[in-house]
Amino acid sequence: LLMAEGPTAPQLIEHLKTQAPAGAKVDIEEITAEHEVISVHGPYAWELIGELLGPDLIGLPYLYFYRTDDMLCLRGGKTGEYGYDLFLPKARSAELRVRLEEQGKPFDLARVGLGSLAQCGLENGFFDVRREGRRGLSPIELGLQWRVSYNKEYVGSEALRAQRSAGVRRRATYVIAADPVNDGDDVWLEDSRIGEILAAGFSPTLGSHVGLALLDRPYFHAGIDAFTAAKEGARRVKLATVSPPVVNNRSLYINAAPRLRDPRARHLPVHQ
Repeated sequence: LLMAEGPTAPQLIEHLKTQAPAGAKVDIEEITAEHEVISVHGPYAWELIGELLGPDLIGLPYLYFYRTDDMLCLRGGKTGEYGYDLFLPKARSAELRVRLEEQGKPFDLARVGLGSLAQCGLENGFFDVRREGRRGLSPIELGLQWRVSYNKEYVGSEALRAQRSAGVRRRATYVIAADPVNDGDDVWLEDSRIGEILAAGFSPTLGSHVGLALLDRPYFHAGIDAFTAAKEGARRVKLATVSPPVVNNRSLYINAAPRLRDPRARHLPVHQ
């Protein structure tokens, strides 16, 4: 099962066929039209999913999955908190939405758009493929080397190893500011341009603005408050670099794994 965000199904299929090894026989079945994904994210997502699908789901480890009837529950997430994707036939989606909304009332469940998920991900230091993922940057520049392997061959692996050998010239770093900053703003150290803002947004939790900046070496470190951000010629806003997550999200301290009881949930991790 391959799930992707960004390309359309035909674009994804064409990409897979193009990258398939020479002589390989590949059979791809598109199931987008018959299936739907309903996602639940947030600090109480684990409790809600436990009530919806059973208490054994509370202990589902990160990047694992659990199959129940004709639905697949994948624990992943887009915000850096607890998150679950429920993959099921479209014929069942209306019924599941009704159950979710009813059982989600005690948790203040609300429907949100991608912008809200992006902001929560930014505050929690979580990569967003639609945002910084569309900037043409490498996992090295985005601080995502933990997501890749240097012992395997894949599309882009040779270029990635070459970049790593050449050394890191710039890297994404989280910043906070009392005044508004915007995507594309330049980052300055006095009169020297040292980077740019990749993403930014207002955090209601902090009451200030948070962002992700691509900074030159040797400035991509947390704990520096000597930078400013602005478009050329505009008023500059003071910045401070920080370590993610930007908010101290208490849900990140929860470890429900010891409550795992059902051996059926012990499947191989999705990423393997």
